[in-house]
Amino acid sequence: MTKFFTASPLAFYAPEIHGGAIPAGAVEISDEEHAALIEGQAAGRIIAAGSDGRPVLQDRPAPNEEEMLEIERQGMRCSRFQARAALHQAGLLPSIEAAVATAPALVQIAWADATEFRRDSPTIAALAAGLGMTEAAIDDLFRTAMQITA
Repeated sequence: MTKFFTASPLAFYAPEIHGGAIPAGAVEISDEEHAALIEGQAAGRIIAAGSDGRPVLQDRPAPNEEEMLEIERQGMRCSRFQARAALHQAGLLPSIEAAVATAPALVQIAWADATEFRRDSPTIAALAAGLGMTEAAIDDLFRTAMQITA
């Protein structure tokens, strides 16, 4: 069965599903082309519009510096011991403990009971904000903490 592709919006249309609602300017593609595009997408490539308006597969663009940092932050985790040891080494443990004492109850519970701290957690955000820490300083503390072994 024939399918149609539009560059804007980037979309596929099938007459049996969309009936007469296929946009003007849509290009016809075969089922084989469509299957190859879907297979390529499943393998990690992206479907884009070529200069002729036909669908093409492209490699995903490499993440930029900001995206790489976000990916790194999502993987930043450390144990309670590692967090406390890194804060001690940085001379920040007394300040954090004082901030915890005046923090909301949920932050106090998390600080007392968590076995692992994640960079993107609300507890870390609350404590860091209370101390006026920069995002870069938090990143550096996590990088240090993740290297500490008991």
